Amino acid sequence: MDLAIEKARLSGIGMVGVRHSEPSGHAAYVMRATDQRMIGICLQTRDRRWLLGKARHRSSARTRGGWAHRPDGDFRSYLTWLSRCPARAWSAGASARSLPVPTNWAFDGRGNETTDPASAMDGPLVPMGMFKGTGLSIFTDILCGVLTGAAFGGALYSQADNHDVGHMLIAIDIGGSSPMTTSSAVWIPATELKASDLADGFNEILLPGEIEHRRAVERLSNGIDLDSEVYETLRDLATARDVPFNI
Repeated sequence: MDLAIEKARLSGIGMVGVRHSEPSGHAAYVMRATDQRMIGICLQTRDRRWLLGKARHRSSARTRGGWAHRPDGDFRSYLTWLSRCPARAWSAGASARSLPVPTNWAFDGRGNETTDPASAMDGPLVPMGMFKGTGLSIFTDILCGVLTGAAFGGALYSQADNHDVGHMLIAIDIGGSSPMTTSSAVWIPATELKASDLADGFNEILLPGEIEHRRAVERLSNGIDLDSEVYETLRDLATARDVPFNI
């Protein structure tokens, strides 16, 4: 992302591809762009677990993406997504608790809708927005896999010791896009959105990342609450590895 930022300063936008990588989160990368008052975008390919049409296979891209902008003060509007419905880990958690899963989470091994978490673990995940999520995944597979020289299609994750994930990191210099464009101008659509009429029972419209920002400020001040299960797990791990546990 730092290289993309340098290129954005010169030409208004910088795009940098990465190959032979591993899966990663996006917050740290896109936030580096927002530190420079730029828009940051990060895309990456992931393993394939999709249902294309009614074909039962896992050869379509699964997209992970992040977008962030820092329009006002310390608040950063941040959005991260996976181009499929809830994570497979959620199905695993439902299976461990003997709970059903919604029909819009996953298909079974034969491509049929299922509420059984065990069957959901055997089949493809439901794309975000159905066929539009599949299209977004294919597009990202081209950007992050084909154009960077990383693995794509069925080759991704084909080797246990070399996932060969591809990334595309993009930085956009707001002021470099147009002499009339400023950080404040980019904030106008968000301001208009927050001023929209509210539905009954609501008192505020929150932007992507806004509730997380408020939570971060509160936790930096007051600490992070841990439930007993997480606390005991951390304590047991520390004991097993002879690490001081001072929480």
